[in-house]
Order: sequence, then C-alpha cells, then structure tokens
Amino acid sequence: YKPIINKIESPVNVPVREKTILTDEEIDKILDTLLEREEYQECAAVAILAYSGMRKGELLQMRPEYFDKDHIGSLDNVIDNFNVKKVYTPNQKDHSQHYNNLLNSCRNKNIEIYNLQKDDKLNIDKNISIHVLSPSYIQDNSNSNSIVFNFKFKDMDFLFTGDCEEENEKQIISSYNLKDVDFLKVAHHGSSSSSSNEFIKETRPSIAAISCGYKNNYGHPHKSTIDTLKKYNVNIFRTDINGDLVFYSDGSKIFTTKKYKSN
Repeated sequence: YKPIINKIESPVNVPVREKTILTDEEIDKILDTLLEREEYQECAAVAILAYSGMRKGELLQMRPEYFDKDHIGSLDNVIDNFNVKKVYTPNQKDHSQHYNNLLNSCRNKNIEIYNLQKDDKLNIDKNISIHVLSPSYIQDNSNSNSIVFNFKFKDMDFLFTGDCEEENEKQIISSYNLKDVDFLKVAHHGSSSSSSNEFIKETRPSIAAISCGYKNNYGHPHKSTIDTLKKYNVNIFRTDINGDLVFYSDGSKIFTTKKYKSN
C-alpha cells in the first residue's frame, strides 16, 4: 500500500509545524520528545525518516509548500542525511536563516531546486501523479504562495493546501473541477482565513486532516472552519486531539491502523 501521511504534532505543548513526511506509530513517544524540545527539532525529521525504514541510500523528492519555518525548518537536515533527488518549491525568494540552510544543503550536494506553479504536472509513476493548482503568481503574502496540489493515486484524490488563503481557493475552484475529493489536508492549520464555505462545498472531501498544535496560541482550528466542515458532513481528524495522523490508501479506499477520534 502507498502511505498517504501527514506527520504532525502530538498532543503535547509543541510548536505548530506542518510538513508532509513519513512516520511510524511505534516511535510516537520518541518523536514527541524530539518535537517538545527546540534544540532537538532539527533532528526530528531525520529520526522520523530513519525509524520508518527510509535508508540513507534511498531517493526522496521533497516539496516544501512554502518558506515559513514550520514548513521548511529542518529540511536541510533531511537533505544532509538522505539521498534527496529533487527539491520543488514555489518561485519565491526568502532571506531567512532556515531558507539559506536549505539552499546551502542543496548546493553542497549539487541538488537542483525546481520551481512549481499553477498547471505544472508531475507523473511519479503510472498510478501516481501530482497536479499543481496554485500559485499562479508570487504575492507579498507568503501564505498565498503556498503550493497547492492534487495528489492522484489510482482512483483517489488527495488535496494538499499548504497555508493558502481564501483568495487562492476561489481561483482554484474557478479553474478546476475538484468535486468529491477523497482527502483534504485543511489549509493553514484550520484558520478561518481559508476553508471557505464555497471551497468546501465544491470539493466535498470525505476526510479532512487538520495539523494544529495542542493548545496553540493561534486558536487553531478556528470554530468557523470546523463548522463549515461539519456542515458538509466531512470526517474531521485533528493532531491536537490524536497526535500523529497516518493514513494509508490502496488507490480505492483510505484506511488507518489506529482508531482516531473524529471531531
């Protein structure tokens, strides 16, 4: 089975972060400890990959959605420790330390960074493809530059949204037919700045995963987002309630090996 996995924080007081990477339920407690201490966070992503069976000689294709620290922080450590083949980012420049760390790690291993934008397509194999839905252009608001993409695996559609805003959602549903999405990674930790009524009505996801820190300072997920998802009978799963969320798919259904509490 192909894992469709959101590695996100467990219900302890840890910073909000959002990455789509591999994990394993047997090391939840180890990862919780790593993520709880800032000085250990840089090695958490490496630990996740290593403990889940990813060997240093295997190839990874990395797609940081955009350049906020909770999206690209520690990716330089993944590049340093694993055989990363390609890195995909939005065509956005950034002057932060974590962005420079990513660039330096790529330069040191001669890894080319590819920019993605609306309508780009990546065919991973005969059963898996990625269609980039946003951004169409780079804006001053970095959230609006998030790479939004539809991950298609056989008959199933998985929609990943980064921290996109409502304006991005309007452009997406006006450009694409996204009816009856199977899985939605809810935008921006469940913020009210996205997950608009029109977007959820159009996409009608069966399952929605929300990445948000336990008792975070932003109030994520916002009540309006939860209300909208419930309005359309979406099955909601949150990391502040369940900890790490791991979903699997065989291309015709989505399943888990653990019983998660829905909102």
